[in-house]
Amino acid sequence: MQENYEYINGDNVVSTIQFDAIDISTRQVVTLANHEADQPTIDFKLFPSGLGFQQEVDVVEGDTVDYVIKQTFVKKTISLTLMWKGESAFLKYKNFLNWISSYNDLTKYHIRFSYALGGVRRKVELAVTNLDLKERDGFRVSATLTLQPLSPFYEEEGATTTVNQLNTGKIYNYSYPYKYGGGAYSGENTITNNYLKAIPLKITLYGPMSSPFVTITAINADGSVGAQYGNVQFDNVTLQNNAEVEEKLVIDAFSNRIYLETTNKQTGGTSVKDMFSSVNKQFNSFLLANPGKSKIAASLSEAGSKCEVYYVRYVL
Repeated sequence: MQENYEYINGDNVVSTIQFDAIDISTRQVVTLANHEADQPTIDFKLFPSGLGFQQEVDVVEGDTVDYVIKQTFVKKTISLTLMWKGESAFLKYKNFLNWISSYNDLTKYHIRFSYALGGVRRKVELAVTNLDLKERDGFRVSATLTLQPLSPFYEEEGATTTVNQLNTGKIYNYSYPYKYGGGAYSGENTITNNYLKAIPLKITLYGPMSSPFVTITAINADGSVGAQYGNVQFDNVTLQNNAEVEEKLVIDAFSNRIYLETTNKQTGGTSVKDMFSSVNKQFNSFLLANPGKSKIAASLSEAGSKCEVYYVRYVL
């Protein structure tokens, strides 16, 4: 005899929890053939934990005040209970397990957990560390899911700023996944990091370009140019952009990858070559943007060359 189960979900945050997956090479959400995000089916999500804020502070105690010597932000483990109901409850659980397996290669994908609060969706990229089957009967299956965050939470998916050699006009910042393909020109070429720690940047350099480089420099509180604190350079590397091929060099601090992508304009075919060994080891391999405003400069002396800078706006 089938038993009837009724669950009342009174927590607005819990009812908004979603899962999806992103391709870490493109930073785009994985979609199905109908162009909708590939999301698993879960009937109930209960008792989430680990959604708050945590930091560790090392101090030297003084007679009156203590002195902070180290401040570390902790990525808290997220845990919640998942439930499926009905005659196909166990099949739904197995489908969820298969969905996790599809995106368990952390060199290619990151699973994302998100929830909405006050009309704003907060997202975090993570790895599934445990799925513990807790209860199974004829019409109900429950499991505890444990997740290890790989990033801080973020509310906006990201922004892409395009830097051009003309250096006049305005910057156009678009929320991910949109990019301003025609070039956004700026005399400052600045990005702003409102997070408390340095954030990774994904730099894409488009040819034609010889001996590519990209630098990042601090902008002081008074608007003056400060010290350069990041520099990626490539010696004896040339990026082509002609009637036959288009080449772009990607310096991706999110995935710790540096690669050259070559597209044949006649056939549309694309090849990818690892370029990590081509970085000038006297400088940096990747760029991170410090808190505050920073200025991006790149090797854009040749007509048609372009630099795109992608970053994510993290929050506590």
